[in-house]
Amino acid sequence: MSLFYFVGNYGGPLRTEVYEDDGFTPKLPLSATITILNMDAGTTVISNAPCLVASGSAYYSIPSGSPITSSSAHMVAYMDVLVESGNLLTNPIYFNVLDKASYSLITQWRRKVENSAPSIELLEDEDARDWIDAAVAVASRRYGVTTYTSTLGALTPAATANYREFYAELASLMARTAWHAGRGKWRDEELSLDPGPLADEWARLDLIMTAGSNNDIFSRVDHYNRDHVFRDGSKYDSPLYWQLPSGSVYPLTDVPNP
Repeated sequence: MSLFYFVGNYGGPLRTEVYEDDGFTPKLPLSATITILNMDAGTTVISNAPCLVASGSAYYSIPSGSPITSSSAHMVAYMDVLVESGNLLTNPIYFNVLDKASYSLITQWRRKVENSAPSIELLEDEDARDWIDAAVAVASRRYGVTTYTSTLGALTPAATANYREFYAELASLMARTAWHAGRGKWRDEELSLDPGPLADEWARLDLIMTAGSNNDIFSRVDHYNRDHVFRDGSKYDSPLYWQLPSGSVYPLTDVPNP
């Protein structure tokens, strides 16, 4: 399990233990530096920042206001410790930065699956965050819903109540489908398996999302229906259509005489 901090936390510290060759006696390293990467963004947050050393350890305290804990993220810190001349030790330290507000969505998800999980171990906070992140990704890829992104269960921007319910329900359905397939984690190819009693839920979700997508086309300027009626009645095949400025009153009869 990774270490974790909450957004805005500082201090810490991030630490590497250093011992003599016997693996037991504490050793005072010569120096140490740290480089921290945001694994979600693929960016370097800090590079070669100096660490403090003491007998048996090297450590880095996160300063107040640091970008390290400014937002939800999966982080990895590489601490380079010069144990002695000619002996450089690099220790990766994985930690997550969590948003306190994400717990409301985690609770929504857990209430939907707590009676379906084959093991209580599958209901940990880390699992819930994984399912929520995956649900947002599936909604974007499968249904084109790109309103939000999610990192460690934190939706960006802050989601409305309806969207939180939608993502909690989708994450629940994904988890229950994976568990029904005998797996602990989600895989897209599991949809090709017989989802058993969950098939109706997937079909209903697909129907709702497809209907919503179809309705959206009538708010766009490049679609019209089978009668060539565009939006509130202007005929697409009328010669007046292209001359009507936005906001003008449409004539009672748009179709010219033959």
